[in-house]
Parts: sequence; structure tokens; C-alpha cells
Amino acid sequence: MAEQKITLRKLRDFGENYNETFGFIRQNFGPLLKSFFAVAGIFMLLHSIAIAMYSSEQSSFINDVFKDIAANRSVADTLSIGYFLNLGSYYLLYVAMQTAITGYFMAYDEKDGEKPAMTDVWKYFSRNFFKVFFYCIPLVLLLIIGTLFCLVPGIYLGVVLTPFVSVVMIEERSFTGSFNRCFTIIKENFWISLAIYLVSYIIFSMMSGIITIVIGAIVGVATLFTTKQIGPAYVIIMSLASVFQFIFYIVFYVSVMLHYYNLVERTDGTGLLNRINDIGNKEQGFFDNSGDF
Repeated sequence: MAEQKITLRKLRDFGENYNETFGFIRQNFGPLLKSFFAVAGIFMLLHSIAIAMYSSEQSSFINDVFKDIAANRSVADTLSIGYFLNLGSYYLLYVAMQTAITGYFMAYDEKDGEKPAMTDVWKYFSRNFFKVFFYCIPLVLLLIIGTLFCLVPGIYLGVVLTPFVSVVMIEERSFTGSFNRCFTIIKENFWISLAIYLVSYIIFSMMSGIITIVIGAIVGVATLFTTKQIGPAYVIIMSLASVFQFIFYIVFYVSVMLHYYNLVERTDGTGLLNRINDIGNKEQGFFDNSGDF
């Protein structure tokens, strides 16, 4: 029996969000993962290289700790070129992953629930990547300022602005329009949004954390019985863990996307209106056809 297609534009409560998050991933696992890696893969590779560079720099520090000669190290020693390359590549990857997942949902919606091809996703990605890249810079700065001066404003803005990329791409709004739209759709749904995002992030963190522990244990044991060098093992662990972390980010982003459609439906009711119109069109077509007899 064919699996029931997931309707994007509809109301969802807390439990339905998670049921449909894993249901959507299960139904679209192959095409979604393929599009995700094909579109954002180059950015994952760049970030993995940056992590390896930075981890390599820090591995010497770790070796010094074990040799008790790290006392003279200062905090400035960690702020190297590798550190800033790591931050820059992560931002690029963050934009690429969000744009790719949002593009997949746009293609899925356009094809009325059919699994989109990678070329469909690329169309939306290439059209929106640079816009999202520049639009998100002031948001990141705003979140950093809000978190540094007082944690609560940072958390509040983080929840409100989580659907920002979805609004920019799907609704094709300007920066100001997208910013204001986020406040409009979230204002009556803040607490459920916070709960959904928090639990999604916890699930993502647990999955990626378990994989990191497993990889760390395997590489650590192998290192203990071979080179006994902690530094190179640390580089391998961090690089491999980052790849799996990117995969599990899909769970978080799919949950965010489904909640975006829920928020829009609660605010505008467009999905219900479209379904009513579809019913009317089908009935009209039936009566039109009946007149042929």
C-alpha cells in the first residue's frame, strides 16, 4: 500500500510535529539525503577541512597537557587562523544546510507531495543562497549581542527568528518584511515553538553525541594500541564526528520546516482555503462532466 503523503500546510500540535518529522524523513530519506549532500556537500567538505586544521592546531595543546608543559599557553593561542576559518566555514555550512532543506520542501510542495529530484532542489538553492547568506549576517550579530548582554533576549530572538530562512525563501519577502513576518507568526505561538525547537535540538544533540562517543571510543582504543599519540586521534574524531553531526541536523531542520507551515496555517489559513477550493473544483468538474450524458 502506498504511503500517505504528508500535507505541509496544516495545523500540528507538539506530538504531531515529531510524528510527521520522522515520517517525512522516512518517506523521503533517499532523495532528501541525496539532495542534502549534493547541494551542501561542498560546504561540508570545506568545514571538515577547517575542523581538521583547527583540531590539528589544538592537538599539540592536548599533547602538551599530557606532558605537563601547557602552563604557559594563553587564551590567545586558541584564536588562530584555523579558529576563524572554522567559524567562517561553519556559517557558510549553516546557510547552505538551511537553504538546501528549505529548497527541498519548496520542491516537495510544488510537486504536490512527490519526491523531488536533486535538480529541483538546486533550482531553489541557487536562487536563494546568496540572499540568505547576506540576510542572516545581521541576525547572527543580533543574536550574539542579545545573548551576551542578557541571555533571555538571545533565547527569545532565537525562537522568533528560527523560521526566518523559510519566510525569505518561501514567501519571497525582503529582509525587513521577513524579520517582521517572523514576529507576526510567532507572537501567539512562542511557547510551543520554544518547546518544539528545544526538543528537536536535544534529539539532534543526543544522536550526534552518541555517534561522537562511539567514534571517539573506536579511534581512542585504536590509538592506544598503535601510535599512542592523542593529537592525531583528536583530529580524526572531530572530523568524523562533524560529518555525522551534519546528517543529524536534518532532523532539526525538518521539524523547524513543518512547524513553519503550522505557524503560517494558524496565521493565514491558506492550506485550509486551498483544500476547500480543491473540493469545489472537483465538484465543479463532476457536474460539468455529467452534462455530457
